[in-house]
Amino acid sequence: TMKKTIFTLLLSLLLQVSFSQGTTLTKGETVEYISNKLQEVNDTKFYSSRESAYFHYSRQNISLDGKKIRYTNKCVVQPSASQLKQTPSYYSGYEVFTPENIASIELVRTDENGMSEMQIKFDGKVVTDDKGYISSYTYFFINNNVPQNFNRIKNALFHLKDLLKAEGDPFDN
Repeated sequence: TMKKTIFTLLLSLLLQVSFSQGTTLTKGETVEYISNKLQEVNDTKFYSSRESAYFHYSRQNISLDGKKIRYTNKCVVQPSASQLKQTPSYYSGYEVFTPENIASIELVRTDENGMSEMQIKFDGKVVTDDKGYISSYTYFFINNNVPQNFNRIKNALFHLKDLLKAEGDPFDN
């Protein structure tokens, strides 16, 4: 019985240790996870008080090319009724950035439907778009009705940053 008790204790300890170690996603799995989260807002509208317009997203995703992320989005911008110009405009483009340069990620605003804008800031001007514009930040649009969605996407982006940094020269600062 003493052997049985010791065996049971060791087995439970082993199981506890193995389950307490979290699963680590690869770069590809992390990018796919983030892309799937971004696609949750496809075919939804987001009201931006900053722009006084509704953004209807039909496509939003990311892909990895080497150490760079390509963020693609396609939307229709419909000015609100208070705007003089009420003709919708169409946007389709992409931005490229290096996750290793992420400095901070913040939830900027949420509309009445729970659609949110998260701002990703970078060290330096590292975001370029398809028109050659260079910036030090970008925005992702997310469904914040899902509990913890913002934190999950934020954690996934920082996890991707860490994975990419680990691939570099260990003596680079």
